[in-house]
Amino acid sequence: MRAVGKPKKRSTKVTAVPEGLQIEDEEKFYKDIRTALTTSLDAGFLAQTTKQIGQRQLVYIRQPSSPTVQGREGQLPALPLFIDDRQSAWLVVEIESEYGKPLMLKHVSLKLWQGTTAEAAHLCFRAEWDMRDTESSHAQPHWNVHAPRGMSSELAPEVDFKSFSGLEQRKEISSFAEFEQAEVAGAVELAPTVVPVYGLSMEQMHKFHFAMAANWHMSNGKASPSVNTTDDVVTWISSCALYIKRQFAFVMGV
Repeated sequence: MRAVGKPKKRSTKVTAVPEGLQIEDEEKFYKDIRTALTTSLDAGFLAQTTKQIGQRQLVYIRQPSSPTVQGREGQLPALPLFIDDRQSAWLVVEIESEYGKPLMLKHVSLKLWQGTTAEAAHLCFRAEWDMRDTESSHAQPHWNVHAPRGMSSELAPEVDFKSFSGLEQRKEISSFAEFEQAEVAGAVELAPTVVPVYGLSMEQMHKFHFAMAANWHMSNGKASPSVNTTDDVVTWISSCALYIKRQFAFVMGV
């Protein structure tokens, strides 16, 4: 008679699901983005360029003859939004995912570059949606604004009240009569007015998340609405790109 032993326990392996929005059909997703941008930007034929950096997959939407701008990830293809002798604008469309099975969408960024030429253009702001930070206090989607070229990267210095008001005197005067006498004698010298420098530094400014779709007017409002499908992402990309294009044209008086 065979002894009946205890049944072996089956090991249960828990696999962590990467955070982000799952892309069910990668080819269709990027095709839908290109098609939507073609319509909203009247851009003609659009293609894409893919960069692989470790597990990161960066996809950039481009035209066959797209100029490039110098970004953090190197030379980035840019879509022309507005071409003018005074100022022109280009849009870099960047979609970041984590390579693997399934492919997880992590981050979408629409970057506006502005200048007289693509070579001289600088980054003005970014419209972004980070799919990873579901519990983050940073609003999703959001705007990030970059400091204009030429601004100092140093922090604004602290200025005391006397210097700020320009009323500090180099010689102490105890009475109005003494002040009047000293003024006649030329003994009173007012300190030069210190013009304080206020505002965020370049390094600080681009980190500020300006909410884009908050519903704070509601009692249970949130800074970040949920995005549940890749179709939602496609619609957001094309609509946001069109808004940026129209706003730049408005600023330029077109």
